[in-house]
Amino acid sequence: MNPNALASELIDATESIITIIEQENSLLKEARVDEIEPLIEAKKSLVEVYEHRLHDAAANKAFLDDVDTGLREKLHKSNSRFQDAVRSNVHALRAAMTVNHQVVETIAHSIENQQIAPAGYSATGQGKRAQADKQKMAGKIAFTLNEEF
Repeated sequence: MNPNALASELIDATESIITIIEQENSLLKEARVDEIEPLIEAKKSLVEVYEHRLHDAAANKAFLDDVDTGLREKLHKSNSRFQDAVRSNVHALRAAMTVNHQVVETIAHSIENQQIAPAGYSATGQGKRAQADKQKMAGKIAFTLNEEF
């Protein structure tokens, strides 16, 4: 393939991947994770095209020397934007994972703190926990959930 055509295809693939990464980052920041899956499939396809073109370019040792100067500059700028987008994506993914982990930990901690041990019965046949205690515990659970969320 002609080096200029190959460079153009690399630029197009890179720009398309950047667009998808930016959309993914936006969805991650808005906590709309359920809308990301279609983007992941599109990103996989574009990355495959990108990798094939990159492999083709790597096979030609003089690839960059044979590309027109203007196109070479676009390729460098596109690559730089791609690296920035990937870095931003990594940060957004880490942040989303951290938030998700914290939510799970908070819920688990809240559930753990609200476990009520079986009361059992006393020798007289009455429950060990008075009704008033049960109502206080129910109020505490509701308050804790409201406080946590």
